[in-house]
Amino acid sequence: KQQKIEDQERENEELKYYLYYEDDNESDATVIGMTYQSDPMFFYRFVASLRATGYSGNIIIGVEQDNLPHDLLAYLHNQSVTLHNLTPLQCTFQFAKE
Repeated sequence: KQQKIEDQERENEELKYYLYYEDDNESDATVIGMTYQSDPMFFYRFVASLRATGYSGNIIIGVEQDNLPHDLLAYLHNQSVTLHNLTPLQCTFQFAKE
């Protein structure tokens, strides 16, 4: 009987975390991505796959905006995607150069 009580307590504890992460209010959720010199199709697939699931939260993508085609920028704007401009820098970490 004691084992059954312990099992039930453990299950209740696990259920508490499951319910916490089972939040269906995604309007205040955010998905963040970052890319550098990606094919425009990447953006269409990434955003469309999120929106196709019914995801209505924020999408933020860090990208070098100067290289994006105007039709892609219009699509991202229509999908309420926030773009943050990234400026590539030379890596100064010694091991990364080797």
